[in-house]
Amino acid sequence: MIRKELTADTNFDEEELQLRRLELRRKSIYSQLMAVAQRTSMERRSWICLSEIADACAQVQGQPKIDRESRARVIEWLRASVLGKEFDSSREGQTRLAFLQTSPHAKLRFELAWAENVDQWKAWTEFLPASWNSWKPPQQWPVTIWMRRDDCRTWFSNHALAPPASWHLIEDLGSYKLPKDAPSGKQAARAHRALWQKYPSGRVPKMSIQKITNGLAPTLRHMRESEDITTDSVKRALALKR
Repeated sequence: MIRKELTADTNFDEEELQLRRLELRRKSIYSQLMAVAQRTSMERRSWICLSEIADACAQVQGQPKIDRESRARVIEWLRASVLGKEFDSSREGQTRLAFLQTSPHAKLRFELAWAENVDQWKAWTEFLPASWNSWKPPQQWPVTIWMRRDDCRTWFSNHALAPPASWHLIEDLGSYKLPKDAPSGKQAARAHRALWQKYPSGRVPKMSIQKITNGLAPTLRHMRESEDITTDSVKRALALKR
């Protein structure tokens, strides 16, 4: 298809031809990703938009509503992850994130240095997935940044965050089954309540117990629990220790 479009017009010099080739390739990739995002359930997706991750993390529990402050925090966490080289590519200065816009001069891979511009990063991640069906490509493609499914799963795990159950990322990773009955002991019972609050599906992603414990800190604050919990308490809550 791309070759046909290129050969249809022979009035390009070599530089223009290269730019046109990249532009057509970008449009082809973009249209495929957008089509998959609109029509395919999340558990079958290979690429996930960063805006989707932010929306999912910031959704008000039990409501189809996004908490804007929470979303802004997640966007900043993602930016820090990029700058921290969590998505580093083998090529110097590039990441494994896909960067999609229709400019003929834009690169297909997001570059590490671009995340240093806070305002630009916010603009690129402001796009709301819920509005996808209102876009009319190719004239109205939004600028978006995309992450591979494996990287998305790893990111959630590394930051002790619970992905939406419908994404089935935990099943990819493996999980601990959270017992329904609370263990004896005040500390372990608090850990059990906090785990159910954070992971209502009853599936806790398999990661180090220390990461799970650290990841419960925001949940404990939300529960207005002033005392920290220990790794031993989390182990007992997960029935990994008697």
